[in-house]
Amino acid sequence: MGGGAIVADNLSYKYASGETVFRHLGFRIESGEFIVILGKSGGGKTTLLKVMAGLLPEYKGNLLIDGQDLREASTSLGFVFQDFALFPWLNTQKNIEFGLKLKGLKKELRDKKSKELMQLTGLSSAKNKFPHQLSGGMQQRAAIARVLAIDPKIMLLDEPFGALDYGTRTHLQQFLLSIWQQFQKTIIFVTHSVEEALTLGQRILLLRSQGLIEIPVTLPYPRNVAGTDFNGYRRQLLNEFMFDDKKSQFIGDE
Repeated sequence: MGGGAIVADNLSYKYASGETVFRHLGFRIESGEFIVILGKSGGGKTTLLKVMAGLLPEYKGNLLIDGQDLREASTSLGFVFQDFALFPWLNTQKNIEFGLKLKGLKKELRDKKSKELMQLTGLSSAKNKFPHQLSGGMQQRAAIARVLAIDPKIMLLDEPFGALDYGTRTHLQQFLLSIWQQFQKTIIFVTHSVEEALTLGQRILLLRSQGLIEIPVTLPYPRNVAGTDFNGYRRQLLNEFMFDDKKSQFIGDE
């Protein structure tokens, strides 16, 4: 299964307290794109992602998944959280199989699928280990494998590498790019790191207090973070933040 398309028009969301998170956003994400949502901490990125996941249905405006209203769309979405969200009482293989079991897939088919994904993600030797026995990078690979198991058209990732050290994060960024290139899923990735956004995204949706702006990134993969062109994009993004409020907090050089 390939990716799914998302179209947002006049999209707004406010908390029950009445505080507006974002308003009047409009964007289009094509099937199979790798999109990064970038912005300051507390700026509404995760809320926007949860709206697209259908977890916050009280939004205003229109949000279409493959041409259907999100509230009625049957397109599958997979969500990868920053804190891995693995079930501590299940081993790696059973965590990966969890969604397949919910779907009613027979045991032999679950076993076959999970073993394929463990081989793909380098977790075969850890199939019987529980989350507390895995490194942070292995836990996140397991979380990604669990989402891939249900074969969603769209993968939503909320700062999934934010808690990892630089080396592990860099490795998983390349791992995620390889997954995207192999399976052609639509990926929407939230981060507050300028460098991470430029390493991964075909386009960056920069969420600011004034609204959303789109920045295409035409650099070829894999991207050289020390290259002149990469640093040119970095300066452009930093300049865009200069027009935002002074409370903006983001990481430009991790």
